Parts: sequence; structure tokens; C-alpha cells
Amino acid sequence: MWARNFLKRIVWKVLWHLSRPIKASNWYKSKFVDFDHEIYPDNVWYREHDERNFEVVNLGSSGGKWGFDWKTIDVKGMNWAQQPQTLIDDFRLLKNFHSILKKNGFVIITIMPFSGLNKTTGAMDTFKYLNTLYWDVIKDMPHLAQAQRLAAYPILFGKPAIKAGIKRLLKRERKIEDWRETIDHNPMSEGELARDAENWMRGWSKQFGISDFEAPLTPANKEGRRIRVKVLQDLVDFCLERGYRPIYVIPPVETHLAAMFTPKFKDLYIKSFLDSVGRDIPLLDYTDDMSLQSADLYFNSFFLNVKGRKIFTQRVWKDLHK
Repeated sequence: MWARNFLKRIVWKVLWHLSRPIKASNWYKSKFVDFDHEIYPDNVWYREHDERNFEVVNLGSSGGKWGFDWKTIDVKGMNWAQQPQTLIDDFRLLKNFHSILKKNGFVIITIMPFSGLNKTTGAMDTFKYLNTLYWDVIKDMPHLAQAQRLAAYPILFGKPAIKAGIKRLLKRERKIEDWRETIDHNPMSEGELARDAENWMRGWSKQFGISDFEAPLTPANKEGRRIRVKVLQDLVDFCLERGYRPIYVIPPVETHLAAMFTPKFKDLYIKSFLDSVGRDIPLLDYTDDMSLQSADLYFNSFFLNVKGRKIFTQRVWKDLHK
């Protein structure tokens, strides 16, 4: 037993040393939502920024991440959406960082097509928040032990981690840049947009076990709906109890994908979900707004590009004050 424990300590120490150049790599840093502490107002951010009393934050998954850019309209706002991000993690982030908001500040709850369904998460869904969320919030996340082990010993990721570590040692790595952050046009043709929309629907069908998007919810999705309803009720109540103003926002999508969101689909997966929450919260629904469906506002059939984000953010901010 003593020899076995000694050997284990040696193995972990070797793995720790082998992981050191990987931890310094851009590849490793890109696995976290906010490795450089620039997005979320944690203790590091507070030491470097004087801003307080923010007017608005938005939560959400991919539609929120690519839908809002508060800096373009000179508003004290923060975008806390990630791709992907569950409603449960939205609530974790809000609980962690809500004090940055002023009294009566807006909390935009971005509602995606399947926000009302639960999904299985893995270690990486926890891993990405490790240097962002405080322990009291993160301690109950699933697969936490595995995520912490990967963060401490990233060589366990295998080949891509080893390649990143070698490039770091040889000083040959490049800064990882996301073209989606800067693209201001849609590179897809008409045919590509149609196929992209079909691919999104096919992916959701597989992810949630849906064979017919206009059929009643499956038993598994009914249970997922029950979970999500409770989460959203708690999130909304949390906002109201602290004097914030929660708002549901359903972002637009490009014409080809919008055509697949039939009235029956939206009733099953969005309207009935919000109705089940049972909270009298304002709703801004842009799914039928033709002026926001033009392909040149997107970089695919789903996500707004730089130009589209600016237009949409301006529109939402104006509508919040009507």
C-alpha cells in the first residue's frame, strides 16, 4: 500500500511538471470562459476597473453571446452569455456577480429555442468556469472533480494538449482569435444558409431526441421542462427580490432558420415554457421581425455578426425603455 501511494505521488508530480508549459499556452487559456478576468466582475476585475452600478446585463447561450454588444451603444452593460450555456449556469453567474448592477438595473434573460429543455452536461461544461465562479457557487456543479483534475493536469487532455505545450516551449504558438468576433458580413451563399438552418434543426433533433418538432414533448423533455421551469422561476424571483428588472428577450434569426420556427414549434418550445414559469415578466420577441432577419446581419443562419449585434443591441435598449 505504501509503495502504491508513493508511486501515485510520483506519477502525479511528473504529470504536473509536464503540464506546466500547457498551462501557459493559449490553447489552455482558451478553454476557460474568462481566463484573463475581462468579462466577469470577479475580484481581479474589481482591482483593475472603477466602473460600478451597471445598467444592464444579459444572460443566455449562443444567441445571447452573439446578440449583444453593449460597448457599441455606450451603455454600462455586460454580456454574460456563452456558447453554450445552460439556464442553470445563467443563474449561477447572476448569483455570483449580480452586485455589479444598479438598483432597477435590467437583467436580460435570453430565451433560446430550447431554453425550456434540460440537457446532459459534461466535465468541460464545469471546467470552463473554474477560474471565474466562486467556490460557493461552483461546488455543486456536475463532474467537478474531473474538471479540477483536467485543470491541474491538462496533459490528461492528450494529443492536443501535448501539441500546445510543445508549441509553447518552441515559441511557435499563435494567439487564438475567433473570427466570429470581428466578421461584419455573411460569408454563406443562399444554398449554404439553407443547409446551415437544416443542420441546426438536425442537431437539436439529435440532442433532445425530437423526431417531430410539432409533436407533443417526449417524456424525457417533459421532465427537462419541469427542471427548467423551476430554475427560471428561481432566477426571476432572485432578480425581483433584489430590485432588478428581469426581461425575457427572444433574439431574431436569419430568414432560412426563422422559416423553420413555425407557430406550433414556438408555442411548444417557447411560449408554453414561459407560461409555465408563471411570472409576469415583460417579453421582447423578435422572431417575427423581418427587418432583423436579413442575411447580411448574420455570419450564418443563427448568429448575428458585428453589424447585426450593434443594430440588435440598439433596438433592444430602445425597446427596454418604452
